[in-house]
Amino acid sequence: MTERNKKDTWKKVSGLATGGNTNLWDGLKTGLNVLTGREKPRDTSETNTQQRLHALFLLTDGQPNVEPPRGHLPSLEAYLDAIPANTPRPSIHTFGFGYELDSSLLDALAHRGGGMYGFMPDSGMVGTVFVHAVANVACAWAASCQVSVEIEPEQQNGVQVVGAFPVVEASWGAQIQVGDILYGQSRDLIVRLPSDCFGPKATSRATVTAHYRPYWLAADAQPLIATASVNPNIEREDSVDLRYNAFRLSFVRAVKDLLAASSSRAIPDAAKAVFLSSLTQLQADPALASYAPAAALRTDIASEVVMAVESANWKRWGYHYLPSLARSHLRQQCANFKDPGLQVYGAQSALFLATRNTLSEKFDTLPPPTPSRRTVHSSPLHSMSQWQSPSGPCFAGTCEVVLGDGKRVRVEELRAEMQVRTPNGPRTVVGLLRTACAGGMTELVELDGLLVTPWHPVLRDGGEWAFPASLGAVTRRPCEAVYSILLQRDEDPEAHAVCVGGVWCVTLGHGAVEGV
Repeated sequence: MTERNKKDTWKKVSGLATGGNTNLWDGLKTGLNVLTGREKPRDTSETNTQQRLHALFLLTDGQPNVEPPRGHLPSLEAYLDAIPANTPRPSIHTFGFGYELDSSLLDALAHRGGGMYGFMPDSGMVGTVFVHAVANVACAWAASCQVSVEIEPEQQNGVQVVGAFPVVEASWGAQIQVGDILYGQSRDLIVRLPSDCFGPKATSRATVTAHYRPYWLAADAQPLIATASVNPNIEREDSVDLRYNAFRLSFVRAVKDLLAASSSRAIPDAAKAVFLSSLTQLQADPALASYAPAAALRTDIASEVVMAVESANWKRWGYHYLPSLARSHLRQQCANFKDPGLQVYGAQSALFLATRNTLSEKFDTLPPPTPSRRTVHSSPLHSMSQWQSPSGPCFAGTCEVVLGDGKRVRVEELRAEMQVRTPNGPRTVVGLLRTACAGGMTELVELDGLLVTPWHPVLRDGGEWAFPASLGAVTRRPCEAVYSILLQRDEDPEAHAVCVGGVWCVTLGHGAVEGV
């Protein structure tokens, strides 16, 4: 984009204002028209190469109140089916801000569009979600990858795909919509094949074919193809990596089944029991006890996932959070700085890490947007870094926390099974999450003996919860890591607060919403 076009774009964006409607489909269709060339014929000159990445980002802060006649998904299906076979299809990524969302629809649109769904409960997650979304798109090597598994001779239900990929089943096998392939990162699938495909007396043959479009492929060129036959005499693999991917994909499937059985208001007791039981079984594999990626996913499950299905949390944020988390694990893409299980994706990709760091720095230096409306109680936004909170409720490790018996220890010295003081009495620590600070520096607010991240709710003297950024100066300080505390499950938000540095602070899964 030229400098002139950048200025024109900023001018148009600054002139946008709400009109009282949430016409989701019209926004989606307009974006697709631009990317597929329907709105304006694409310039095919050599100076305007078609060898580009195509991605559509759809952000909403509410539920659509304008419905296309055929519904959103059928309308999207019809639109995508009308795109010529050799025309690159943009990936569709959806983002929901706040809690008044139709996350089922947003996740379904992303599922059909081969993209991600990012849930942003508050402004502190805006930066981290979009930084990761853009980094993942920018690091794509190939788009719209499809993997076909064919069984000869044909047999009914011969191919079973683990997880929740978009799958087209046929008499000859199955076609799996894998989506994007990123530089320096693998995509791992698990497919169950009939037993008669293996052994010295195998009577069936399995063939795997991948169709993919590298970003440098001309728009009118056929996708590239790679084919391999499954060796009937292949030895059975039982590696820890295979077990981890089975754990990961089975977790995704369990979440999808739970969402299918639930509404935004409640989870049926039977569905909840099945879900929690499946989580227990999935985490029981002793071979994964010391495997780091599996341990990170177990941390996700033990903290946010289990809390998400509690009745009060489900209605407020669990229904939106789980599909976002599951889609990230399905696509093996890191979607934020917060969830431990997602940090394994892209961790070995130098390109992804460099791109993410650059984008994060750029985001923090962006000028804050000009509000289209002003209210009496609004306060000015001084830095976009306020919209990028990587770790939620966090303290510096040197701060002292009050234990259940009144003694004090440094936060970094806390361990699981220790008890801490809460407004409702002693509560057991389930886990301590340590998040390293990039470059050994991070933004903190000092309140008496507390060093806390700017958007970590604390209790004011008047008995109301407030963000530290509104109570003290935000300064960038040397800090190797910040820590989040997870306490035992409790429906009462008051049981998820601890006294750190003489100040009451919330912990992970706090559920406090009043006054914040």
